[in-house]
Amino acid sequence: MDPRDRRQRGKRKFRLGDIGFHHYAFELGKRADVDELHEFLKKNRIEVIDPPADYPSYEAYYAVFFVDPDGMKFEGVYFEEKQRRRRKKSRAYAR
Repeated sequence: MDPRDRRQRGKRKFRLGDIGFHHYAFELGKRADVDELHEFLKKNRIEVIDPPADYPSYEAYYAVFFVDPDGMKFEGVYFEEKQRRRRKKSRAYAR
């Protein structure tokens, strides 16, 4: 690695569109959790890119998108289909 590259690493904010990591998504347990996260973000003046919404291209996918102070994009999501599969699997193991 070029020494100049080493000096620059970590010295600039994340830029959407750069090669590498795009965003970090974390799953929430219910739709209300997405709404609560959104309220928390607003209360703490954290930049919300997309407020809570349904995403029809994914079945029962409800999410909020926001950025951290370095510009890294995050997603808080509730994915109903995934939750249904988990409940079904849990019931099968309980038998």
